Amino acid sequence: ILINHFDYDNYLCVKNNPNRIISTDYCVFLDDNLVYDTDFKILNIKTVEPTSYFTSMRTFFDRIEKKFSLKVVIAAHPKAQYQGNEFGRREILKGKTNELVKDCHFAIAHYSTSISYPVIFKKPIIFIYTSDMKQLSYFKAIINFANVLNQRLLNIDLIHTGEFALEGVDIGKYEEY
Repeated sequence: ILINHFDYDNYLCVKNNPNRIISTDYCVFLDDNLVYDTDFKILNIKTVEPTSYFTSMRTFFDRIEKKFSLKVVIAAHPKAQYQGNEFGRREILKGKTNELVKDCHFAIAHYSTSISYPVIFKKPIIFIYTSDMKQLSYFKAIINFANVLNQRLLNIDLIHTGEFALEGVDIGKYEEY
């Protein structure tokens, strides 16, 4: 018996809700909690170094905000416990990913399972990684998501503000997903 994923049920709950969590124009980063996820520690999986990762992310988000004249909002991973300005002075919301994606212009992600939300809402996704992430086990997952959805893949350490553009949604790939 075919049944839908619970993310689709969550989508149905908010798709026609006119209320917005963020009143201004924004894009959303689908956080994976790469730095602090306890699963990596328990499984002894190497992950990103905090200082360089957050520096790269803040720099990229600054460029996104300048290029697209909108703010970046962080949809925090459910287990994330950020202490302050890891992502700069950006708004960090937990437990609101579905609602944030509904009204965003586009999403930014590594390989989060919450990618289903921009797919369901037909939002473009920019898949990103840092130079350090190329040597890590989950780098292939990032590439695979970008390829499966026919969306842009960027090494954020090697780009400059004018060197990237937003891709449209490949409806066929999104429907297949």
